[in-house]
Amino acid sequence: MSSNHTKVKTSEWEAMNREVTRSEAFVIQSERELEAIEAQIREREQELQEAQRAGDANVQEAVEAFTRSFREISGEARTQVSGQTDAFDREFRSMREALRTAAAQVSDMDRRTEQLARRYAEAFDRLQAQTASSEARARAALAQLDALLGQIRGLKPEIFLPAKYGELVSLRASLAENLRGGDTQAALTAAGNGIVNAGTLLSRLILMNDAYNRQYAEVRSNADRIRGMADRLNAESGQLTCTLQGSPAAFDYNISRWSDGKYDELRDGFDRLCGCLDREDLTPEQLTRIREALAQYEAGFDRCDREARTRRACAIAAEELSLSLYELLTADAVWSVTQSGYVDGDERNPYTFTCEDDCGNQIAFVVNPDSPETPTFLMEAFSEDEFLPSRIKNGVRSMLALQGIRVEGYEERDDCDLHPDAATFITQAGEEAAQYHKY
Repeated sequence: MSSNHTKVKTSEWEAMNREVTRSEAFVIQSERELEAIEAQIREREQELQEAQRAGDANVQEAVEAFTRSFREISGEARTQVSGQTDAFDREFRSMREALRTAAAQVSDMDRRTEQLARRYAEAFDRLQAQTASSEARARAALAQLDALLGQIRGLKPEIFLPAKYGELVSLRASLAENLRGGDTQAALTAAGNGIVNAGTLLSRLILMNDAYNRQYAEVRSNADRIRGMADRLNAESGQLTCTLQGSPAAFDYNISRWSDGKYDELRDGFDRLCGCLDREDLTPEQLTRIREALAQYEAGFDRCDREARTRRACAIAAEELSLSLYELLTADAVWSVTQSGYVDGDERNPYTFTCEDDCGNQIAFVVNPDSPETPTFLMEAFSEDEFLPSRIKNGVRSMLALQGIRVEGYEERDDCDLHPDAATFITQAGEEAAQYHKY
């Protein structure tokens, strides 16, 4: 007796495999579960909108504070004239708009931010020129520098421009030390540089925070979108829909289960990556790396979903083949099933069953979910008549055509000594089949 390894195919399984790979083939059966997932998505959208509003408000407050300060030192706060202040404000709005609508970088605005800072410093110098005392001018400059530093600290300078911020803090300390030591001229020199540097740093930080807020919102929104997609695919009541035997059919589908844990590994890494978005010290460079990593995770989830759907389609085809074999053998009541079930009780594994006739002859099958279009089965017959097993197996292959199943190929194996009975065959062939799944 030699076992028989047979590969079969039907156009229906081919069509089924094409159907289940379509995105619209996946549905969540439970309305409660779907609503819970959608509620989480809405909650994350609301959190992002709140974060965006807070970030935008912080930037706008900094712009308005800087503009008000310019208006005061330019003298326009005491008059009805606002030409200089309006020009100052327009320049800021122009730079922010250019960063939003053009392919410009903050670094492209360096010349303009420095010019804006010099305009601010010149207005301050004109205001202080009316003060006769050098020490008074130096102390006023220190107070103005402190005011600018106060605005700067609210824009995360240690994240965006830590070196420039450190230099400005050191310059402020030098100005204060010169004042304490009575070196008024050195203090005035430091003050002049400090006002220009502080105005430049503040302008650039405003633009960098503005650009960062938009980039963060984009990355966070993308992360939330991918998370929502992953949550849906992992729904407990997920199903894949298709048409089988001319009728609509639905099969349970949970990506975690049908990917053999690959989804869980991906999800763990994805969640850790998303957790980085909650860090207060996240730098623009780190945010860029997160954006790139998110693209990789999205591709990973997509690949995992395709592979898991293929595995599910393999199981569907194997189940359909098992039913066809069962119906062929039991249709005329000659054979009756004595054993059946999935290996280890798991429908992802091969399906086995044994049939016996009234004379004690047996035929055993191991149906392998190794392909969604051309599944295979291992078959062996057992009888006291040494010629009967071969006739039984040939008969089974011939009868498959009645179910619209065509044999693509089969292999006779000289392995009768390895499985002297049906139970041994089921065990050994089931283990063999489980080892070469091809998803």
